[in-house]
Amino acid sequence: MLLNYLKLSFRLMARSPFFTFINVTGLSIGFAAFYVLWQYSAAELKSDQQWKDGERIARLGGNWIFSDFGEKWETLKFGNSAPFMGPQLLADYPELESFTRVMDQPGFEPERTPVGSSRITVTVESVGSTHHFSDDKIVCADTNIFSFFSIPLLAGDAESVLQKGNSIVISESRSRKYFGKEPALGKTLLLNNQLFEVTGVFQDLPQNTHMDFAIVISNVSKLSNWTIPSEPDSPCMVYLKSQNIINWRTLEERINHPTILERYTGEVKKHIPGSRWTHKIEPLGEIAYSEWGAPLSGKPTKSKTMLVAFQLIGTVVLLLAVINYILLSTAKITSRLKEVGVRRVSGAGSFDFIKQFFAETCITFTIAIVLAFTFVQLFKAPIQFELHIAVQNPTSSVLIILGIAAFVSIAICCAYPTRIALAFQPRTLLRKDFPKRGVRAVPLALFQYGTAVVLIVFSFAIYKQISYALKQSLGFKKEKVIVIDAPVIRSKDYDNEIGTFIHKIVADGAAEMATISRYAPGYEGSGIDITIRKSANQISFDSNGGVDENFIPFYDLKIVAGRNFLRDEKSNVIILSEGALGRLGFTDPVDAVGNTVRLLVGEQREEAWKEVEIIGVIKEYRLRSLIKFNNAMDDPNRGIGLTYRSALVPSLTVERISIRPGTADVARNMASIGREYEAMFPGNPFNWSFLDDRITNQYQSEKVLRNQLLLFTILAIGIACLGLLGMISNRAVQKTKEIGIRKVLGARLHQIAGMLLKTTVKQITFAAAIGTPAAYFQKEEYLQKYSERIELQWWHYALPVGLLIVIMLATVGAVVWKAAKSNPVEALKYE
Repeated sequence: MLLNYLKLSFRLMARSPFFTFINVTGLSIGFAAFYVLWQYSAAELKSDQQWKDGERIARLGGNWIFSDFGEKWETLKFGNSAPFMGPQLLADYPELESFTRVMDQPGFEPERTPVGSSRITVTVESVGSTHHFSDDKIVCADTNIFSFFSIPLLAGDAESVLQKGNSIVISESRSRKYFGKEPALGKTLLLNNQLFEVTGVFQDLPQNTHMDFAIVISNVSKLSNWTIPSEPDSPCMVYLKSQNIINWRTLEERINHPTILERYTGEVKKHIPGSRWTHKIEPLGEIAYSEWGAPLSGKPTKSKTMLVAFQLIGTVVLLLAVINYILLSTAKITSRLKEVGVRRVSGAGSFDFIKQFFAETCITFTIAIVLAFTFVQLFKAPIQFELHIAVQNPTSSVLIILGIAAFVSIAICCAYPTRIALAFQPRTLLRKDFPKRGVRAVPLALFQYGTAVVLIVFSFAIYKQISYALKQSLGFKKEKVIVIDAPVIRSKDYDNEIGTFIHKIVADGAAEMATISRYAPGYEGSGIDITIRKSANQISFDSNGGVDENFIPFYDLKIVAGRNFLRDEKSNVIILSEGALGRLGFTDPVDAVGNTVRLLVGEQREEAWKEVEIIGVIKEYRLRSLIKFNNAMDDPNRGIGLTYRSALVPSLTVERISIRPGTADVARNMASIGREYEAMFPGNPFNWSFLDDRITNQYQSEKVLRNQLLLFTILAIGIACLGLLGMISNRAVQKTKEIGIRKVLGARLHQIAGMLLKTTVKQITFAAAIGTPAAYFQKEEYLQKYSERIELQWWHYALPVGLLIVIMLATVGAVVWKAAKSNPVEALKYE
């Protein structure tokens, strides 16, 4: 009997190839979207759960609150802490079993690393050749890091790989990069001219972890600096492991008791009056999504809300495809009512119809799922590259979820036609007028169209906001600017060498103009902090660091009072922005010039505060993106301060060289500059990029989100259009004779089209009225993350909805045209 049902199912599919194509295509797209989003989100929502004893591991961070003239100004959330806190807490709390510490750049510094630089030059020497690489995924860690996290080692022993002070462990990918197919164990690497021996190779870290390092250096030679109480100027990740599973919140409250807290943070409060520090303990499984941030090697934090939203979007897209199948099956069943009626009169029971429709549904779904996995494999590379969604082999849990989704979908799709087949008496099914009454599924259609409206309006809002952010005036000239990374390996005459290098490339015509700075404006999206005191209060400002006299004219910054730096300027001067003046209490830029403030030029010690004179005031320009973050230091309106080169503040050394290439071919100019660079700074790789590109990359995650939503919006609209096409085609077939009669009686083209589309247009309009408010609230929540945001007008909502209606009507235009232009004589013969 089952074989007969299968044969019948295949015959029915072959008899209606158009409807079969729509069903299979819609379901395959739905299952592909569901699988891609669900497996990605499921893996990311399990970040850091793969490590052994992960439920007993937590990270120590903190909250640092500053005072601005007696009022709260800045609240900084840190995902790291002072290194001494690891052994201190282990000694103070017996419920803790062990700890490990990991320090990212620029906290640790191999020999001759520029102060505060996050870049390290890796030199690989082999027979007859030397290769230089820049790397910023390097950390310094306690010797137990690999056993603490159970990070798999491909070579070396977890307990001993970092026991020597010059030992280094590299990832599998770095081993291939540096040594090719040769074994890395026992080989040496130069990190900024400091020699290290490779004592181990670890498996590349998975995507679903907050850690993102590729090279680990032993901290054995630095332990003396990691075990003394100090202010968090060189913080690190401090991970704690408990003896048993404990309530980390309870331990956090104990550590933050005022008496105990004074022991841990008293040193900080001595040097920063008016400040307050409290500790925060986060379980390992929450770090990847933490608002306290500070992920290792700059890996961005993930949004748990967005990951759950991805699962919801995948489910919605699949649901739209299932609704399509239900609507088309419901519409198509009316052409099979005589078959159903005859079979029921002949004695067919409920179970017979369930088996028949179950077989038909299973065949369609099986073909769709096979096609879905084919689509996923075909488009695996572009999905990962454009959407940043890793497509991996399905895990058992994902396959179970997919199986449940398929089973539930099949059950629902099987239930609808079965219900219709059994809902009426056999003689009712055999009546000629029954198909005209049909079976309504208005709520399903409204849900389908409403979802498409929400997605298209929301995607449109994101597109407008990102476009707005990219077109905003930054307050400086960024066009045709190339930024070169300054050398990491430097001689004692580095400052003079930089000047000589700039003079040569300008004199040779390879560059029209050049300037130096710690950071290029907008390049890293944040710049560096400088701290200024006026009276008894201290305030932090943004800065591009130490700059030269060409910086302000190069970037076309506007001076509103005072003057620019001079060549060979004295060191105890500063130029502030208008926003910085306001925070310091100055009301008039002209009056501010000539006043002195105190600048922090070293560690938090009283003797590190030096008096500096305000010599100029500039217009505000943007160092940071428009996206809000969690800390007050991420406020784009904090004010800016510039010092002259790095004569006064060692941490403001030159890290970027900005140039405008000559008018000739840019590639040829950069090749010439590259040769001069390598000759002037041997042992350093020549790295450069366009400033425009780096500024745009600040919104990379937003652009990826835009692309993701755009794709799934197109899929949702496509599925809805496929369903609409099938519904209108079926309606046109059902009304063939009515259309013929109307045409004989003089009906025009628009009247025929109105008859076929009237119900659909009403449904889309009603769905838009419901979906637009939902999209509005979603849009408002999303735009809260921007410091400057767009305000959508009424037409911003009407345009996407109108576009959706046009797309859908265009989809069925050919069907309507064919029906309206058909020969009425042929239509009157139709049965």
